[in-house]
Amino acid sequence: MRTALLMLIAGIFLSLPWLKGMVGKAMPPIRRVEVEGCSRVEVEEVKRALLPFLHGRSLVEADLRRAARSLRSHPWVRDCEFWMLFPDRLRVRIEERRAVALLQWRGSS
Repeated sequence: MRTALLMLIAGIFLSLPWLKGMVGKAMPPIRRVEVEGCSRVEVEEVKRALLPFLHGRSLVEADLRRAARSLRSHPWVRDCEFWMLFPDRLRVRIEERRAVALLQWRGSS
């Protein structure tokens, strides 16, 4: 009984990548990307950065981890979050870094 249960669990676990691929192929590709939270970063710049990870892919197939890593490498982007709005929309919330200024008084260096 225990062996059968372990084999069932292993079978389910091993079939997950296949199932994800099948579901991903059945879904439409991402058609719309909504970006919010940008004041210093241009929305089109965010969309261009996401394009290699989203183009032609469904929400299930999109590599959002790599997309997030790419966005976080931008100097103004502190963090980002994704919301999958099924069947074909992705919402991205950008958290920008705060500007820090160096103030020099007369005579100081």
